[in-house]
Amino acid sequence: MRQRQRRFLQWLRSGLCRDCGQHASDRHFDHVVGPKLFNIGSGNEMTRPTWTQLAEEIMKCELVCPGCHVVRTMMRGVLWRPPLVSDEPPF
Repeated sequence: MRQRQRRFLQWLRSGLCRDCGQHASDRHFDHVVGPKLFNIGSGNEMTRPTWTQLAEEIMKCELVCPGCHVVRTMMRGVLWRPPLVSDEPPF
């Protein structure tokens, strides 16, 4: 991701949490509107979004702290759970 985009995302994440109002150094973009095309703030040289794509995706989100993001995701019932790891075969 370009340095300018990275600074822009850091600036966006510096606000208050939409749910609890706490100010912390980290914010999550909670996708709340329309189809999610990509994860904001992730990607590599091959999948880097354009400024327009980035702005459009950000407009579909609300900024929340990590704790509130987990609560929101759990309330929606879409929290990803990793598969159980076991040394025993599943049969």
